[in-house]
Amino acid sequence: PRLPTRPFSATTAASFNPRATRSIDERRVASVRQSYTANGVLASKICSLSLNLQPFSSVQMTSVAMSYSCCSSARGAGLVATAKGAKDTTARRHLHRPAASASSLSSSSSSSSSPSFSFAPSSRRGHVGPSRALSSTVPDPLPPITESTGGATRLEGAELERLKAVMTEDLTHLFDAQGIDENLYEADVRFEDPLTKYDNISGYLFNITMLKNVFKPSFVMHSIEQTGDWELTTRWTMEMSLPTIPFFWQPSLTFTGTSVMGYNPETSRVKSHFDTWDSIENQGYFASPNGGTPEGVTEILKQIFDLTATPDLETPNYAVLRRFASYEVREYEPFMVAGTAGGANSGNAFGVLAGYIFGQGNETGETMAMTTPVFTSQGKMQFVMSRSFTSPESLPMPRQGTGVNVSEESGGIYAVLRFNGIATENAAKDAEQRLDDALRRSGLIRAADSPSSLAQYNEPLTNPLQRRNELLVKLEGFEKGKL
Repeated sequence: PRLPTRPFSATTAASFNPRATRSIDERRVASVRQSYTANGVLASKICSLSLNLQPFSSVQMTSVAMSYSCCSSARGAGLVATAKGAKDTTARRHLHRPAASASSLSSSSSSSSSPSFSFAPSSRRGHVGPSRALSSTVPDPLPPITESTGGATRLEGAELERLKAVMTEDLTHLFDAQGIDENLYEADVRFEDPLTKYDNISGYLFNITMLKNVFKPSFVMHSIEQTGDWELTTRWTMEMSLPTIPFFWQPSLTFTGTSVMGYNPETSRVKSHFDTWDSIENQGYFASPNGGTPEGVTEILKQIFDLTATPDLETPNYAVLRRFASYEVREYEPFMVAGTAGGANSGNAFGVLAGYIFGQGNETGETMAMTTPVFTSQGKMQFVMSRSFTSPESLPMPRQGTGVNVSEESGGIYAVLRFNGIATENAAKDAEQRLDDALRRSGLIRAADSPSSLAQYNEPLTNPLQRRNELLVKLEGFEKGKL
Protein backbone atom coordinates (compact mmCIF):
# COMPACT_ATOMS: atom_id res chain seq x y z
CA PRO A 1 0.00 0.00 0.00
CA ARG A 2 1.05 3.57 -0.69
CA LEU A 3 1.13 6.15 2.06
CA PRO A 4 -1.29 8.97 1.21
CA THR A 5 1.35 11.63 0.67
CA ARG A 6 1.33 14.73 -1.52
CA PRO A 7 4.11 16.59 -3.32
CA PHE A 8 5.86 19.20 -1.22
CA SER A 9 9.01 20.99 -2.39
CA ALA A 10 12.30 20.33 -0.63
CA THR A 11 12.94 24.07 -0.67
CA THR A 12 9.75 24.81 1.25
CA ALA A 13 10.40 21.96 3.69
CA ALA A 14 13.93 23.21 4.35
CA SER A 15 12.60 26.68 5.09
CA PHE A 16 10.49 25.20 7.88
CA ASN A 17 13.37 23.15 9.31
CA PRO A 18 16.73 24.92 8.90
CA ARG A 19 18.25 23.10 11.89
CA ALA A 20 17.35 19.53 10.89
CA THR A 21 20.16 17.13 11.77
CA ARG A 22 18.74 14.26 9.72
CA SER A 23 17.24 14.21 6.27
CA ILE A 24 13.49 14.31 5.86
CA ASP A 25 13.38 10.75 4.51
CA GLU A 26 15.49 9.39 7.37
CA ARG A 27 13.24 10.96 10.00
CA ARG A 28 10.09 9.66 8.34
CA VAL A 29 11.41 6.12 7.89
CA ALA A 30 12.54 6.01 11.53
CA SER A 31 9.09 7.13 12.67
CA VAL A 32 7.29 4.55 10.56
CA ARG A 33 9.61 1.80 11.76
CA GLN A 34 8.80 2.77 15.34
CA SER A 35 5.08 2.56 14.53
CA TYR A 36 5.54 -0.80 12.84
CA THR A 37 7.48 -2.43 15.68
CA ALA A 38 5.28 -0.99 18.43
CA ASN A 39 2.47 -3.45 17.65
CA GLY A 40 4.27 -6.12 19.63
CA VAL A 41 4.44 -3.84 22.65
CA LEU A 42 0.71 -3.14 22.53
CA ALA A 43 -0.04 -6.83 21.98
CA SER A 44 1.83 -7.55 25.22
CA LYS A 45 -0.18 -4.85 27.00
CA ILE A 46 -3.43 -6.36 25.75
CA CYS A 47 -2.40 -9.84 26.92
CA SER A 48 -1.43 -8.58 30.38
CA LEU A 49 -4.71 -6.66 30.69
CA SER A 50 -6.65 -9.90 30.15
CA LEU A 51 -6.03 -10.90 33.75
CA ASN A 52 -8.28 -8.02 34.87
CA LEU A 53 -11.06 -8.44 32.29
CA GLN A 54 -14.23 -10.39 32.96
CA PRO A 55 -15.81 -12.37 31.44
CA PHE A 56 -13.08 -12.45 28.78
CA SER A 57 -10.39 -15.07 29.36
CA SER A 58 -6.67 -14.60 28.86
CA VAL A 59 -6.90 -17.05 25.96
CA GLN A 60 -9.43 -14.80 24.20
CA MET A 61 -7.34 -11.71 24.87
CA THR A 62 -4.19 -13.39 23.58
CA SER A 63 -6.06 -14.40 20.41
CA VAL A 64 -7.08 -10.78 19.82
CA ALA A 65 -3.58 -9.46 20.40
CA MET A 66 -1.90 -12.10 18.23
CA SER A 67 -4.38 -11.51 15.41
CA TYR A 68 -3.83 -7.78 15.54
CA SER A 69 -0.05 -8.18 15.57
CA CYS A 70 -0.08 -10.63 12.64
CA CYS A 71 -2.41 -8.48 10.55
CA SER A 72 -0.13 -5.51 11.07
CA SER A 73 3.20 -7.26 10.50
CA ALA A 74 1.96 -8.75 7.24
CA ARG A 75 1.97 -5.26 5.79
CA GLY A 76 4.79 -3.66 7.75
CA ALA A 77 7.65 -4.15 5.32
CA GLY A 78 5.70 -2.69 2.42
CA LEU A 79 4.67 0.36 4.44
CA VAL A 80 8.23 1.05 5.57
CA ALA A 81 9.57 0.64 2.05
CA THR A 82 6.92 2.98 0.70
CA ALA A 83 7.70 5.58 3.35
CA LYS A 84 11.30 5.91 2.11
CA GLY A 85 10.07 7.90 -0.88
CA ALA A 86 7.79 10.22 1.10
CA LYS A 87 8.53 13.88 1.86
CA ASP A 88 7.89 15.85 5.04
CA THR A 89 5.74 18.95 4.91
CA THR A 90 6.94 21.01 7.85
CA ALA A 91 9.48 20.82 10.65
CA ARG A 92 8.67 20.37 14.30
CA ARG A 93 7.06 23.31 16.07
CA HIS A 94 6.11 23.93 19.65
CA LEU A 95 2.81 22.13 20.29
CA HIS A 96 0.10 22.87 22.82
CA ARG A 97 -3.14 20.99 23.29
CA PRO A 98 -6.65 22.24 22.52
CA ALA A 99 -8.07 24.16 25.45
CA ALA A 100 -11.23 22.04 25.50
CA SER A 101 -9.16 18.90 26.10
CA ALA A 102 -6.46 20.25 28.44
CA SER A 103 -7.64 18.28 31.45
CA SER A 104 -7.86 15.04 29.52
CA LEU A 105 -4.40 15.52 28.11
CA SER A 106 -2.59 16.73 31.19
CA SER A 107 -1.27 13.29 31.98
CA SER A 108 0.58 13.22 28.67
CA SER A 109 2.07 16.71 28.58
CA SER A 110 5.57 15.49 27.78
CA SER A 111 6.08 14.67 24.11
CA SER A 112 7.41 11.26 23.12
CA SER A 113 9.09 10.56 19.84
CA SER A 114 7.93 6.94 19.84
CA PRO A 115 4.39 6.60 18.52
CA SER A 116 2.02 4.01 19.95
CA PHE A 117 0.52 1.43 17.66
CA SER A 118 -3.23 1.47 17.10
CA PHE A 119 -5.50 -1.30 18.36
CA ALA A 120 -8.74 0.21 17.12
CA PRO A 121 -10.94 -2.14 15.13
CA SER A 122 -14.38 -0.82 14.38
CA SER A 123 -17.53 -2.21 12.89
CA ARG A 124 -18.72 -4.38 10.09
CA ARG A 125 -22.37 -3.84 9.30
CA GLY A 126 -22.76 -5.06 5.73
CA HIS A 127 -26.35 -4.30 4.87
CA VAL A 128 -26.51 -1.43 7.36
CA GLY A 129 -24.17 1.44 6.54
CA PRO A 130 -24.32 5.10 7.51
CA SER A 131 -25.41 7.45 4.78
CA ARG A 132 -23.58 10.72 4.01
CA ALA A 133 -24.79 13.06 6.73
CA LEU A 134 -23.00 16.29 5.85
CA SER A 135 -22.69 18.16 2.60
CA SER A 136 -21.11 21.50 1.86
CA THR A 137 -20.01 23.64 -1.03
CA VAL A 138 -16.23 23.46 -1.37
CA PRO A 139 -14.18 25.83 -3.53
CA ASP A 140 -12.73 24.10 -6.56
CA PRO A 141 -9.80 24.01 -6.54
CA LEU A 142 -9.31 24.17 -2.77
CA PRO A 143 -7.65 27.43 -1.65
CA PRO A 144 -4.00 26.96 -0.66
CA ILE A 145 -2.92 27.07 2.95
CA THR A 146 -1.49 30.49 3.70
CA GLU A 147 1.77 31.02 5.55
CA SER A 148 0.24 33.50 7.99
CA THR A 149 -3.19 34.59 9.18
CA GLY A 150 -2.09 38.20 9.29
CA GLY A 151 -1.99 38.53 13.08
CA ALA A 152 -5.63 37.47 13.60
CA THR A 153 -6.57 36.68 17.20
CA ARG A 154 -9.03 33.91 16.30
CA LEU A 155 -10.51 32.01 13.40
CA GLU A 156 -13.42 33.96 11.98
CA GLY A 157 -15.05 35.22 8.83
CA ALA A 158 -13.85 34.00 5.44
CA GLU A 159 -10.85 32.14 6.89
CA LEU A 160 -13.09 30.18 9.28
CA GLU A 161 -15.49 29.19 6.50
CA ARG A 162 -12.58 28.27 4.23
CA LEU A 163 -11.03 25.94 6.79
CA LYS A 164 -14.39 24.31 7.57
CA ALA A 165 -14.98 23.69 3.86
CA VAL A 166 -11.44 22.38 3.33
CA MET A 167 -11.63 19.95 6.28
CA THR A 168 -15.13 18.78 5.32
CA GLU A 169 -13.90 17.89 1.84
CA ASP A 170 -10.59 16.42 2.98
CA LEU A 171 -12.06 14.09 5.61
CA THR A 172 -14.29 12.44 3.01
CA HIS A 173 -11.01 10.95 1.72
CA LEU A 174 -9.83 9.70 5.11
CA PHE A 175 -9.92 6.03 4.08
CA ASP A 176 -10.19 6.14 0.29
CA ALA A 177 -7.46 5.83 -2.34
CA GLN A 178 -6.85 9.58 -2.44
CA GLY A 179 -6.23 9.95 1.29
CA ILE A 180 -6.09 13.10 3.37
CA ASP A 181 -3.95 16.09 2.43
CA GLU A 182 -0.98 16.05 4.80
CA ASN A 183 -0.25 19.68 3.92
CA LEU A 184 -3.21 20.59 6.15
CA TYR A 185 -1.27 19.32 9.19
CA GLU A 186 1.92 20.41 10.95
CA ALA A 187 4.83 17.97 10.77
CA ASP A 188 4.68 17.59 14.56
CA VAL A 189 0.89 17.29 14.77
CA ARG A 190 -0.11 15.58 18.01
CA PHE A 191 -2.78 12.89 17.61
CA GLU A 192 -4.44 11.09 20.51
CA ASP A 193 -7.47 8.85 20.98
CA PRO A 194 -8.37 6.24 23.62
CA LEU A 195 -5.98 3.66 22.12
CA THR A 196 -3.35 5.48 20.05
CA LYS A 197 -0.98 8.41 20.38
CA TYR A 198 1.40 9.98 17.83
CA ASP A 199 3.49 13.13 17.82
CA ASN A 200 4.17 13.53 14.11
CA ILE A 201 2.44 13.37 10.74
CA SER A 202 4.30 10.20 9.76
CA GLY A 203 2.82 8.18 12.61
CA TYR A 204 -0.64 9.64 11.97
CA LEU A 205 -0.53 8.69 8.28
CA PHE A 206 0.83 5.24 9.09
CA ASN A 207 -2.09 4.58 11.43
CA ILE A 208 -4.62 5.67 8.79
CA THR A 209 -3.01 3.42 6.19
CA MET A 210 -2.93 0.43 8.53
CA LEU A 211 -6.59 0.85 9.49
CA LYS A 212 -7.59 1.22 5.85
CA ASN A 213 -5.80 -1.91 4.69
CA VAL A 214 -6.54 -4.20 7.65
CA PHE A 215 -9.98 -3.15 8.90
CA LYS A 216 -11.72 -1.71 5.78
CA PRO A 217 -13.30 1.23 7.63
CA SER A 218 -16.12 3.57 6.66
CA PHE A 219 -16.27 7.13 7.99
CA VAL A 220 -19.10 9.66 7.99
CA MET A 221 -18.80 13.20 9.32
CA HIS A 222 -22.07 14.65 10.62
CA SER A 223 -21.01 18.20 11.49
CA ILE A 224 -18.08 20.58 11.98
CA GLU A 225 -18.19 23.60 14.31
CA GLN A 226 -15.85 26.13 15.86
CA THR A 227 -15.30 25.34 19.55
CA GLY A 228 -12.40 27.69 20.40
CA ASP A 229 -10.47 30.64 19.05
CA TRP A 230 -8.21 28.34 17.01
CA GLU A 231 -10.17 25.12 17.30
CA LEU A 232 -12.63 23.16 15.13
CA THR A 233 -14.52 20.07 16.27
CA THR A 234 -16.18 17.43 14.11
CA ARG A 235 -18.78 14.80 14.98
CA TRP A 236 -18.53 11.47 13.16
CA THR A 237 -19.43 7.79 12.91
CA MET A 238 -16.82 5.16 12.03
CA GLU A 239 -17.35 1.48 11.32
CA MET A 240 -14.86 -1.25 10.45
CA SER A 241 -14.75 -4.99 9.83
CA LEU A 242 -12.34 -7.38 11.50
CA PRO A 243 -10.33 -10.07 9.68
CA THR A 244 -12.23 -13.37 9.49
CA ILE A 245 -9.23 -15.13 11.07
CA PRO A 246 -9.53 -15.49 14.00
CA PHE A 247 -12.81 -13.51 14.17
CA PHE A 248 -14.89 -16.13 12.37
CA TRP A 249 -18.13 -14.86 13.96
CA GLN A 250 -17.61 -11.49 12.21
CA PRO A 251 -18.56 -9.14 15.06
CA SER A 252 -20.18 -5.82 14.26
CA LEU A 253 -18.36 -2.87 15.85
CA THR A 254 -19.20 0.82 15.76
CA PHE A 255 -17.65 4.00 17.14
CA THR A 256 -19.09 7.50 17.30
CA GLY A 257 -17.43 10.56 18.75
CA THR A 258 -15.75 13.89 18.15
CA SER A 259 -12.39 15.14 16.88
CA VAL A 260 -11.06 18.33 18.46
CA MET A 261 -8.52 19.97 16.14
CA GLY A 262 -6.29 22.80 17.33
CA TYR A 263 -4.82 25.10 14.66
CA ASN A 264 -1.51 26.95 14.48
CA PRO A 265 -2.41 30.66 14.14
CA GLU A 266 0.72 31.29 12.07
CA THR A 267 0.02 28.68 9.37
CA SER A 268 -3.65 27.65 9.70
CA ARG A 269 -2.47 24.04 9.90
CA VAL A 270 -3.73 21.44 12.38
CA LYS A 271 -1.23 21.07 15.22
CA SER A 272 -3.27 18.86 17.60
CA HIS A 273 -6.02 16.30 17.02
CA PHE A 274 -7.82 14.77 20.02
CA ASP A 275 -10.52 12.11 19.51
CA THR A 276 -13.27 11.21 21.98
CA TRP A 277 -15.62 8.20 21.96
CA ASP A 278 -19.24 8.49 23.09
CA SER A 279 -19.14 4.98 24.58
CA ILE A 280 -16.59 5.72 27.33
CA GLU A 281 -16.32 8.24 30.18
CA ASN A 282 -12.54 8.54 30.59
CA GLN A 283 -11.07 10.00 27.40
CA GLY A 284 -7.42 10.09 26.39
CA TYR A 285 -4.76 7.51 25.60
CA PHE A 286 -5.30 4.33 27.70
CA ALA A 287 -7.34 6.34 30.21
CA SER A 288 -8.92 4.19 32.89
CA PRO A 289 -11.08 4.64 35.98
CA ASN A 290 -9.02 4.41 39.17
CA GLY A 291 -6.02 2.93 37.36
CA GLY A 292 -7.91 -0.14 36.13
CA THR A 293 -8.33 -1.55 32.65
CA PRO A 294 -8.34 1.21 30.00
CA GLU A 295 -11.93 1.97 29.01
CA GLY A 296 -11.04 1.97 25.32
CA VAL A 297 -9.77 -1.63 25.54
CA THR A 298 -12.83 -2.75 27.49
CA GLU A 299 -15.17 -1.14 24.93
CA ILE A 300 -13.48 -2.85 21.99
CA LEU A 301 -13.49 -6.25 23.69
CA LYS A 302 -17.16 -5.86 24.62
CA GLN A 303 -18.01 -5.31 20.95
CA ILE A 304 -15.68 -8.03 19.65
CA PHE A 305 -17.13 -10.67 21.95
CA ASP A 306 -20.75 -9.73 21.37
CA LEU A 307 -21.75 -13.12 19.95
CA THR A 308 -25.27 -12.17 18.87
CA ALA A 309 -25.80 -13.15 15.25
CA THR A 310 -27.52 -11.23 12.47
CA PRO A 311 -28.89 -13.36 9.61
CA ASP A 312 -27.72 -12.52 6.10
CA LEU A 313 -31.10 -11.07 5.16
CA GLU A 314 -32.31 -7.66 4.08
CA THR A 315 -33.13 -5.28 6.91
CA PRO A 316 -34.19 -1.63 7.15
CA ASN A 317 -31.47 0.91 6.38
CA TYR A 318 -30.26 2.99 9.29
CA ALA A 319 -27.30 5.16 10.27
CA VAL A 320 -25.76 5.02 13.74
CA LEU A 321 -25.60 8.57 15.12
CA ARG A 322 -24.42 7.76 18.63
CA ARG A 323 -23.03 4.64 20.24
CA PHE A 324 -23.15 4.94 24.01
CA ALA A 325 -22.02 2.35 26.55
CA SER A 326 -25.37 0.53 26.68
CA TYR A 327 -27.39 1.68 23.67
CA GLU A 328 -27.30 3.30 20.22
CA VAL A 329 -29.12 6.21 18.61
CA ARG A 330 -30.08 5.41 15.01
CA GLU A 331 -31.72 7.25 12.16
CA TYR A 332 -33.95 4.89 10.16
CA GLU A 333 -35.01 5.39 6.58
CA PRO A 334 -38.70 4.74 5.73
CA PHE A 335 -39.58 1.10 4.99
CA MET A 336 -42.61 -1.01 4.09
CA VAL A 337 -44.22 -3.50 6.46
CA ALA A 338 -46.94 -6.13 6.47
CA GLY A 339 -48.65 -6.34 9.84
CA THR A 340 -51.48 -7.90 11.75
CA ALA A 341 -54.43 -5.83 12.89
CA GLY A 342 -55.26 -8.04 15.88
CA GLY A 343 -58.55 -9.87 16.17
CA ALA A 344 -59.25 -13.55 15.64
CA ASN A 345 -55.89 -14.36 14.05
CA SER A 346 -53.72 -12.35 16.46
CA GLY A 347 -52.66 -15.50 18.37
CA ASN A 348 -51.07 -16.89 15.21
CA ALA A 349 -49.70 -13.60 13.88
CA PHE A 350 -46.39 -15.09 12.73
CA GLY A 351 -48.06 -17.84 10.75
CA VAL A 352 -50.54 -15.40 9.17
CA LEU A 353 -47.75 -13.05 8.05
CA ALA A 354 -45.64 -15.97 6.80
CA GLY A 355 -48.61 -17.06 4.69
CA TYR A 356 -48.79 -13.55 3.20
CA ILE A 357 -45.14 -13.41 2.10
CA PHE A 358 -45.13 -17.02 0.84
CA GLY A 359 -48.09 -16.35 -1.45
CA GLN A 360 -51.03 -18.14 0.18
CA GLY A 361 -52.20 -15.00 1.93
CA ASN A 362 -52.05 -12.46 -0.92
CA GLU A 363 -54.29 -11.94 -3.92
CA THR A 364 -51.61 -12.48 -6.58
CA GLY A 365 -49.95 -15.51 -4.99
CA GLU A 366 -46.60 -13.70 -5.18
CA THR A 367 -43.75 -15.10 -3.08
CA MET A 368 -41.63 -12.44 -1.39
CA ALA A 369 -38.13 -12.56 0.08
CA MET A 370 -37.52 -13.21 3.76
CA THR A 371 -36.27 -10.20 5.71
CA THR A 372 -35.34 -9.36 9.29
CA PRO A 373 -36.22 -8.30 11.98
CA VAL A 374 -39.76 -9.11 13.07
CA PHE A 375 -41.27 -6.21 15.04
CA THR A 376 -43.88 -6.55 17.78
CA SER A 377 -45.58 -3.68 19.58
CA GLN A 378 -48.76 -3.52 21.66
CA GLY A 379 -49.78 -7.03 20.67
CA LYS A 380 -49.31 -6.45 16.94
CA MET A 381 -46.64 -7.98 14.73
CA GLN A 382 -44.94 -6.61 11.60
CA PHE A 383 -42.76 -8.20 8.91
CA VAL A 384 -40.33 -5.87 7.13
CA MET A 385 -40.84 -5.89 3.37
CA SER A 386 -38.05 -5.86 0.80
CA ARG A 387 -36.75 -2.47 -0.30
CA SER A 388 -37.88 -3.34 -3.83
CA PHE A 389 -41.35 -2.29 -2.63
CA THR A 390 -41.39 1.49 -2.47
CA SER A 391 -45.00 2.14 -1.42
CA PRO A 392 -47.92 0.22 0.13
CA GLU A 393 -49.59 0.21 -3.29
CA SER A 394 -46.64 -1.67 -4.78
CA LEU A 395 -47.18 -4.60 -2.38
CA PRO A 396 -49.55 -7.50 -3.20
CA MET A 397 -53.04 -7.03 -1.77
CA PRO A 398 -53.67 -9.27 1.30
CA ARG A 399 -56.51 -11.77 0.98
CA GLN A 400 -59.71 -10.79 2.73
CA GLY A 401 -60.17 -12.31 6.15
CA THR A 402 -56.47 -12.81 6.86
CA GLY A 403 -56.22 -9.72 9.06
CA VAL A 404 -53.07 -8.57 7.26
CA ASN A 405 -52.52 -4.91 6.37
CA VAL A 406 -49.65 -3.25 4.52
CA SER A 407 -48.27 0.20 5.35
CA GLU A 408 -45.18 2.41 5.43
CA GLU A 409 -43.14 3.04 8.54
CA SER A 410 -41.90 6.62 8.31
CA GLY A 411 -38.53 6.01 9.93
CA GLY A 412 -37.01 8.59 12.26
CA ILE A 413 -34.54 8.69 15.13
CA TYR A 414 -34.71 5.87 17.68
CA ALA A 415 -32.83 4.79 20.78
CA VAL A 416 -32.03 1.08 20.60
CA LEU A 417 -30.90 -1.32 23.33
CA ARG A 418 -29.65 -4.76 22.26
CA PHE A 419 -29.91 -7.90 24.37
CA ASN A 420 -29.63 -11.64 23.79
CA GLY A 421 -31.56 -14.63 25.13
CA ILE A 422 -35.21 -15.50 24.68
CA ALA A 423 -37.25 -12.32 24.22
CA THR A 424 -40.01 -12.96 26.72
CA GLU A 425 -42.44 -10.25 27.76
CA ASN A 426 -40.55 -9.76 31.04
CA ALA A 427 -37.21 -9.56 29.22
CA ALA A 428 -38.61 -6.87 26.93
CA LYS A 429 -40.00 -4.88 29.88
CA ASP A 430 -36.64 -5.08 31.64
CA ALA A 431 -34.84 -3.86 28.48
CA GLU A 432 -37.28 -0.96 28.15
CA GLN A 433 -36.70 0.08 31.77
CA ARG A 434 -32.92 -0.02 31.32
CA LEU A 435 -33.20 2.03 28.13
CA ASP A 436 -35.44 4.63 29.80
CA ASP A 437 -32.93 4.95 32.66
CA ALA A 438 -30.04 5.37 30.21
CA LEU A 439 -31.93 8.04 28.27
CA ARG A 440 -32.52 10.04 31.44
CA ARG A 441 -28.82 9.89 32.29
CA SER A 442 -27.97 11.06 28.76
CA GLY A 443 -30.51 13.87 28.81
CA LEU A 444 -32.36 12.51 25.75
CA ILE A 445 -36.15 12.69 25.46
CA ARG A 446 -38.41 9.81 24.54
CA ALA A 447 -41.20 10.86 22.20
CA ALA A 448 -44.50 11.35 23.98
CA ASP A 449 -47.15 8.64 23.49
CA SER A 450 -44.70 6.55 21.47
CA PRO A 451 -44.90 2.84 22.34
CA SER A 452 -41.77 0.72 22.39
CA SER A 453 -41.10 -1.93 19.74
CA LEU A 454 -39.34 -5.26 20.12
CA ALA A 455 -37.20 -6.38 17.17
CA GLN A 456 -36.22 -10.07 16.88
CA TYR A 457 -33.69 -11.01 14.21
CA ASN A 458 -33.28 -14.79 14.46
CA GLU A 459 -35.25 -17.95 13.81
CA PRO A 460 -36.66 -19.76 16.87
CA LEU A 461 -34.03 -22.54 16.83
CA THR A 462 -31.11 -20.09 17.21
CA ASN A 463 -28.99 -20.56 20.35
CA PRO A 464 -30.35 -18.07 22.93
CA LEU A 465 -26.82 -16.73 23.52
CA GLN A 466 -26.64 -15.76 19.84
CA ARG A 467 -30.09 -14.27 19.49
CA ARG A 468 -30.14 -10.60 18.56
CA ASN A 469 -33.05 -8.82 20.21
CA GLU A 470 -33.51 -5.04 20.32
CA LEU A 471 -35.84 -2.71 22.19
CA LEU A 472 -36.57 0.54 20.29
CA VAL A 473 -38.15 3.81 21.41
CA LYS A 474 -38.58 6.93 19.30
CA LEU A 475 -36.80 10.13 20.33
CA GLU A 476 -37.87 13.73 19.96
CA GLY A 477 -35.76 16.87 19.75
CA PHE A 478 -32.55 14.96 19.00
CA GLU A 479 -29.86 17.03 17.20
CA LYS A 480 -27.79 14.57 15.19
CA GLY A 481 -24.99 17.06 14.48
CA LYS A 482 -24.70 18.35 18.04
CA LEU A 483 -21.18 18.07 19.40
